[in-house]
Amino acid sequence: MLTSVQRTVIEANPINYPFGNTRSKNVLQDFNCEAGGFNLCSSSLKVLFLGSGDLRNALQIAENESFNHMQIHLNDLNPSVVARNITILKIISAPDFNPEDDEDFAFLWDVWYNLEWPEVTHKRFRGVLKDLLNDLYPENVSVPKTSQAEMLKKVWSAWLSVLSKTESEARVLMEKVGLERKMSISKHWQLLHRKELENAKNCDSFSMAIDDLASNLERSIGLGGLDDSSMQNIHEEAKQYFETGSCRLENDIKIVCLNPTLLDHATLRWTLHYSLCPFDGYMPLLKEELVTLMKNKMMIRSCQKILKNLLSCYRKRLIDGKTFELFFYLEDALEFCYSENVNKFDVIDCSNMADHVGLANLILACSGKLLDHPSAMLFTDTLRWFEFKSVKFYLEKVLCCPLSMIPTIYGLRLKSRIELGLPEYVVDLRCPTSLPVEVCWQKAAPFRNVVMSASPALSEFLYQLANVCFDAKFPLRITGVPPGAGCGMLLYTPQTFSYVVNSMIQRLGGDHWLKNDVRPAEMNPNFQLARRTLEAWKNGQKILKLSANMPTASCAKMASLSGIPSIRLILLPKAKQGNCSDFSGPGVHFIDNFEVKLENFSTGFEDASISFLLILHHGLEKTHRAILVDILDGSEFVVFESFESVQVEDWSIPYPFIPSKIQLEVPAPKEFHIKVESCVESEDQFHLKIKVISPENAAGIVLFINFPAPCESSHEIRVSRMQQQKNYEPLSLSFPYPIILENIRLILDPTCRHVELVVKKALWELWPCEYRRADDLYNVIDPDQLKPWKEEESLQRSLKTHISSQFNINHLANTSLMKKSPLNVVRRVMKALFLDPARPRYVTIQRMNAPEPDWFFLVHRPVSTTPTGRPFLLLSAIDFRLAEKLVKGGKWSEEKNAEDLKRVFPGGKEIMTIPIKTTEDSKLLKFVLRLNSSKIKPSTWQKNNLTLGEDSPWMATFVSPLYSDNPLLDVESADASSRSMSDNNCCAACKKVSQSPKRCSRCRSSVYCSVECQHQHWPQHKMVCKKV
Repeated sequence: MLTSVQRTVIEANPINYPFGNTRSKNVLQDFNCEAGGFNLCSSSLKVLFLGSGDLRNALQIAENESFNHMQIHLNDLNPSVVARNITILKIISAPDFNPEDDEDFAFLWDVWYNLEWPEVTHKRFRGVLKDLLNDLYPENVSVPKTSQAEMLKKVWSAWLSVLSKTESEARVLMEKVGLERKMSISKHWQLLHRKELENAKNCDSFSMAIDDLASNLERSIGLGGLDDSSMQNIHEEAKQYFETGSCRLENDIKIVCLNPTLLDHATLRWTLHYSLCPFDGYMPLLKEELVTLMKNKMMIRSCQKILKNLLSCYRKRLIDGKTFELFFYLEDALEFCYSENVNKFDVIDCSNMADHVGLANLILACSGKLLDHPSAMLFTDTLRWFEFKSVKFYLEKVLCCPLSMIPTIYGLRLKSRIELGLPEYVVDLRCPTSLPVEVCWQKAAPFRNVVMSASPALSEFLYQLANVCFDAKFPLRITGVPPGAGCGMLLYTPQTFSYVVNSMIQRLGGDHWLKNDVRPAEMNPNFQLARRTLEAWKNGQKILKLSANMPTASCAKMASLSGIPSIRLILLPKAKQGNCSDFSGPGVHFIDNFEVKLENFSTGFEDASISFLLILHHGLEKTHRAILVDILDGSEFVVFESFESVQVEDWSIPYPFIPSKIQLEVPAPKEFHIKVESCVESEDQFHLKIKVISPENAAGIVLFINFPAPCESSHEIRVSRMQQQKNYEPLSLSFPYPIILENIRLILDPTCRHVELVVKKALWELWPCEYRRADDLYNVIDPDQLKPWKEEESLQRSLKTHISSQFNINHLANTSLMKKSPLNVVRRVMKALFLDPARPRYVTIQRMNAPEPDWFFLVHRPVSTTPTGRPFLLLSAIDFRLAEKLVKGGKWSEEKNAEDLKRVFPGGKEIMTIPIKTTEDSKLLKFVLRLNSSKIKPSTWQKNNLTLGEDSPWMATFVSPLYSDNPLLDVESADASSRSMSDNNCCAACKKVSQSPKRCSRCRSSVYCSVECQHQHWPQHKMVCKKV
């Protein structure tokens, strides 16, 4: 019950992914050892995979040869997934296993992917299982918890029993599973293609389904230039897999049994996702990965080639004697993170768990297990971000705050610059569907000597989060599914709200930023008991764990649920009997955080039990009963009719976020000193009120800002006196979001002995940590090594398609519809630079009515291709505004400037000027160019001809498309529509947005701008109000 996630009954209709359906990735490619103080020789790198799925991501990091010691921790809740991974490791870690040996690799491929097995695989796999049941794990593999090791033995025993069936029993099982598999594929495909089936007569839905699935895979290969015959062969190859569930190079194999690792170990049912295919895990292919020597079975040969490379890296590491330890955990991912005995990690990869538990729940749990060094990284993926049409909107909606407030609220910073469009490793125009988006997070710097105060921005965040966490509106079939349900927001609970608030109190050193009236304002009366229980737990008071066995009838009813329902525990007065569907009124308590244990057998759920927490003197023993309710359709399941049947014990596990006191620098008594009394944060600035304690007045206060050039942002400033006193240290102030060094306002009030300090956030400036030497990056781009862009040989779409994909497609024909945002202005600069190779190589960027250009570019054509297939255009650039500052500061001379300009931009050459309008456009362009300059090494020409360095206005940089999240959709309009539908400040009567909205006191769901509007709307609202 440490987890803050709403319980879902995934056991009712389990959908399993025993092998991955996306390409593996190297999570260490951006890990900077130098910044983290990591010793490659002696330090042990610790990586955690939450919801690990199959092994390919873990094997992928074995290719990082620079790390001598690695500890890989893999967690998954599915016993079959963990048992499969250890079994595969047992196979590939054997001293006599050779991935280049056809027989060895065919055996591994059978275990990993194929449903149907020949006798040789059957016999060999039995031997592997017997070793594992005798605790003969690979030397580098361990299961730390004995109880979990015993659970894995049950899985291996179930597999062994399948392989021990007689020939006739095995044939019966094959027929049963084959029929289940066909029905599963047909059923799910029919749900997605109802209209097509309405017009089809006497159709074979299974044949139509597998043909359609094969066509989808064919389109996702991503390689152009293949002839029709090759594409047809690939289509037939995929179709054959979907028809049989197996793919192998060998023909005419006699099948004797099924692969037990692909079945539910408890029920022996087929539970794989209907569209899952081995080839998906290797898509899209690179051109060099496609095996074309033989036209038949190209997909199998190509995918096996990639897998063999992964296995070779892993086995080479073992042979070289480099440590590669693997630890497996079989438990809920969030419970695992909140456990006290868990290590902290350098890298945590969460796969797409954010969609299944909610992003706020996930990053709260993971951030506490992430090491504090600067290079530690957390990766979260989402497949459902497109519900909000844009990755930026997705993050802001699911976290209930603007991007610039995330460091303060969640203690993390976005390493991924998603405000510039899709991250570059997500973009693949070869794929017909949206790829999962991976977002990288790092620990944010803490506040130092800053006392946070309540602010409208923080109050709005709390209000938005509370609306999601204390949502009493259900069943959803009546109230409607709220936005973000598919992204996990439906799984936020009161415990989510408690964890977020108290993690902030812990990091900010107190609750001085929390308005007193915010706490009860959002609270529906049905959640009061849950809130009191959480408060008691947080305060270290005694609370109770209550457990009960569920009636058999309720278990059977729950097993018959469709989909993956979310359930809520409701404590009802005994007087409310029967299927009432009305859960309003006094004495009704909602409990969203509880534990349900369901044992899934072939006959249904057995031995189901439920546990939940309550305060010590809850007073419900004689008056209440308990039911579970499906939030979607309102179905009810009796838990117990009386508390007399409930087992009660003390709950001794401590609350995860213990409040702490802020540690301020304490000045010596009777001396001059300064302290921050308040800090009000908004989306774009910090406004501080500083008290000056001195026999004199506050005059003479100055700021000291230390930052390494060319960085123009800093996390820290120092406040001091112009004339330093003896034994006085300046006051250092630190902020989690860096501040820009321009436009700092210092307002002195000598009479009241206060200073007001206003600092702007560096929204369009690189963070100090982003100014790293290119040599520190694993995936740094070396322009000299890039190949020229060749349209006819490109792995991706045409150059024009790449550039067009920066914009909404519907706006390209009519640019007047395009939003005039700074991002679109910069995208138009990219378009001008890329699409006309006949244009001059010399380019200036100049704001309208500005006396001089902001930038001067030398464009190094031709266009090149990055390793990921994106167009790349190298630039040698000079920042004229920076040059002016450096000259004024004495770090650069006008003579040097003129000399370099003459060398790089000789006279008499044609120059093209690209106009931009606003200062915001210029700032964003500068930000993009500086960000890109941190990702490349200068070319040989640039090293020889440019004066590069910290105190130079010259820059080796590049441009590449800033892809739109969804070029087929008008993101701005979609966001506006979404906001108009879900804006909590929109008056239900006149539809105006109010700055001080009034909420219906009865249902708390409708908002009004005035009492008059509320009275006017009552005839329409009263029917809804009664239901809510």
